[in-house]
Amino acid sequence: DLPSGRSSRRCGRFEWDAEAVRVGLDSRTIAVGGFAVLLAAGLGGLAGGTAGVAAGVLAAMAGLVPPAVLAVAIERRARNAAREKRRLELLKSFASPVPADGGYGGEDPAGLAVRDVARYLRPEEAVVGFRDRPELAGLLEWCAAGGRVAVRLVTGSGGAGKTRLALRLGQALAGNGWQPLWVPRGREGGAAATVRDLGQPCVLVVDYAETRDGLGTLLADVAGWDGPDLRILLLARSSGEWWQRLAASTEDRSARLLGAPPVTLGPLSLPGGQAELFSEALTAFAGKLGVARPSARLVLEGPEPVVLVVPAAALL
Repeated sequence: DLPSGRSSRRCGRFEWDAEAVRVGLDSRTIAVGGFAVLLAAGLGGLAGGTAGVAAGVLAAMAGLVPPAVLAVAIERRARNAAREKRRLELLKSFASPVPADGGYGGEDPAGLAVRDVARYLRPEEAVVGFRDRPELAGLLEWCAAGGRVAVRLVTGSGGAGKTRLALRLGQALAGNGWQPLWVPRGREGGAAATVRDLGQPCVLVVDYAETRDGLGTLLADVAGWDGPDLRILLLARSSGEWWQRLAASTEDRSARLLGAPPVTLGPLSLPGGQAELFSEALTAFAGKLGVARPSARLVLEGPEPVVLVVPAAALL
């Protein structure tokens, strides 16, 4: 039975899905079909000019070629559909963080719970524009450098911008044929196989790497890697004891992947200082909430804070 809205065609004993034939006719199938047409025409001419059993048999054989081509097209289409389905399943399992669905539906912003508004501080919401930082350029160069596989650790305290930086890196790489993959907790052991299945350059992002028990397995899977170009980006708050234990517990080939120095994120350096970011955040959040932009001034005490503190002050 065909899905709703699909039509079938019949040729003698052969019946096929018309949509499957349309999708399955790639260049190779078209070439075979063209050859079949030429063969049928030649044999038809032979049958018309020569009497005898041999010509009749050859003409009958030529008549079988078009249904065979259709069968090949349908089989090829089925394989392609199964491969694409598998690809979409993998991309869904290793998807990057995305903004939460829904909105406020006309509700008065003043009546919203603090937790509802606070979600706009999450890096995937990207309410406040990304501010370029030198670490991004360095990571892009690292991805473009030679070598089949490489690992890099990015550290910074909570709110320093690690996740936002990784999201921006993935966006930049996606425009150049790379596939960003965010490794869910507990899926470290299957991440390398996913890259092989996708068959394209990938960057694996492992957030909260210091809490992942499966990192050793992931590193062992990519030691001696011969698949598509692969970069593994680890995000953690520090490179403390957990990092030393990881290096000590892996084989030599895996441990060598951990030799690059960590990238440490500090406060953003802006021409207009933190007040510039605060003003931009006020405008962005007011537009998102549909309220008038408040008149406020940023007051900071002590050393420069991590980047998230300034938007949080603007939102509150």
